[in-house]
Amino acid sequence: MIAGLATEQRKAPSASVSAFFETKSKKFFAAIEKATGYYAKAAHGHPGAPNGHQQVTHTSSHWDKLPVELQLSIFCQCRLRDIQCLRLVCRSFCDLVDANEHAIARDYLRIRRHGSLPSLTHRRITHSRAPQDDVILLSDLFPPPGAIGDLRDAYTFRYLASLRRRQEICSKLSYYLADRILDRYMQSHPAIKASFASKRDRQACYERGVARLQFKLTPLM
Repeated sequence: MIAGLATEQRKAPSASVSAFFETKSKKFFAAIEKATGYYAKAAHGHPGAPNGHQQVTHTSSHWDKLPVELQLSIFCQCRLRDIQCLRLVCRSFCDLVDANEHAIARDYLRIRRHGSLPSLTHRRITHSRAPQDDVILLSDLFPPPGAIGDLRDAYTFRYLASLRRRQEICSKLSYYLADRILDRYMQSHPAIKASFASKRDRQACYERGVARLQFKLTPLM
């Protein structure tokens, strides 16, 4: 009888331990199932999400929602250097610019020509010295190469870059010509050179003369 009682006492602790772990395991699995269901509802925007707010996943920016025409008009307002830099931002910008290169280049030039484009007809055109009218003069002197009939495919970034390069060359050439002409004039008229009170005054007048003569030789840069 004593031996049987001892056996029951040894079995009682083992049974209580197993019941304890079984309860703990049930609670653990119940917590996992509850958390899984909770985050599944939150991911699908269920009203049971945290704080009752629907979770929104942003997969695009406001730029992607704009019409392509509006995106191209924004590109046309940028500088040529900025357009080339935007091509390096991401693949979508690069693809957009490359696919619409002719349209962007054409509208870019039209904006800077105040609404006009170079014409193949040799008509008399009056050019002013208003800001950016140098673009009108250069594009009239150097129209798109190989442009016959339809000019839509003739405008490229390469053509715009060539106009910019010619603009810089004309600016440098006009400066060198103005500097050379005024220097020869000062050397051939010693009285004018000696009329200045100091060398600083003579240099300041010389620089103003070069700038004014350069302005006469080339459009505004």
